[in-house]
Amino acid sequence: MPGDAPKKRVAIVGAGIAGVACAHALQERGFTPIIFEKSRGLGGRLATRRADDGLTIDHGAQFLTARTPAFRTVVQHAQSSGTVGRWSPIVCDGERGADEEWFVGVPAMNAFLKPMIAGVKMHLGCEVRAIMRDGAGWRIICADPVFDETFTHVVCAAPAPQAHKLLAHDRPFDERLLDVSIAPCWALLFGVNGRLPVEGDLWRSDDLDLRWLTRNASKPERNGAIEGWVAHASPTWSIRHLEQTADDVRGLLLSLVEERLGTTLPSLTYAKAHRWRYALTTVPLGAPFMCSDDRTLFLGGDWCLGARVEYAYQSGAEIAAALIEAST
Repeated sequence: MPGDAPKKRVAIVGAGIAGVACAHALQERGFTPIIFEKSRGLGGRLATRRADDGLTIDHGAQFLTARTPAFRTVVQHAQSSGTVGRWSPIVCDGERGADEEWFVGVPAMNAFLKPMIAGVKMHLGCEVRAIMRDGAGWRIICADPVFDETFTHVVCAAPAPQAHKLLAHDRPFDERLLDVSIAPCWALLFGVNGRLPVEGDLWRSDDLDLRWLTRNASKPERNGAIEGWVAHASPTWSIRHLEQTADDVRGLLLSLVEERLGTTLPSLTYAKAHRWRYALTTVPLGAPFMCSDDRTLFLGGDWCLGARVEYAYQSGAEIAAALIEAST
């Protein structure tokens, strides 16, 4: 923005929770964060798909936990404002429920993020192709060059493999970035006429091809008039079918669901497969972020600490704190 001190303007690549948390903390301290996001919305895997008939299905991260004090405060504030609610699904097959409270965004998974970035400038639908050294700063190279710009400070909140590609021209980090491992996940979203023959809202397994199956209407303030479900394949199955088309995978996953239920599905009102190429951190970095030696470029996300939404939040918040300290 015209008139801002150069150090106040910070580019943030990625509008997942790490990028949003970072932008929120920076804005509160007088910085001007500018978010670049290739998708049309924010939240990353905090994703909710909307169909034409009013059906909504959360097809990415299914719930939030709040183990850390900082994120617990975020969740409590969001509960007070009505953008987060508790989720207590009935677990099938006699399994015990969660050992801790589960929360979801209301009415969609990313709802609680929107107030956090009120007033933040965002370039949505803007794909960043590279991050390159440009004098003392960093050049953001976009698919649409109208958005190309040089910043003194950049935060890359993309998954580790994507960050590695974006920085291919300079390689400012050691090989620890390549040691991070993130598994994919194929998701199936489907709606049916009638009700599935499932006693409960959630079925899960750690050792079968179908890892997760849940009734979306069991979550607070979801559309209960339409029977919508989401299924997640296991990492192993997802890797095996990673490069197949969404149409082919849709059929395969529907077969897995029918095999699990032991019955043919009722007529479908909706069925889509969605590939999350970077879904589940299996080998994290072991630190909340990485940064260049001059502390002008930061990398972060849930891949730094583990596969939890709150770890992504922690990473973004700690990047903001480190950047603020480096800029004083």
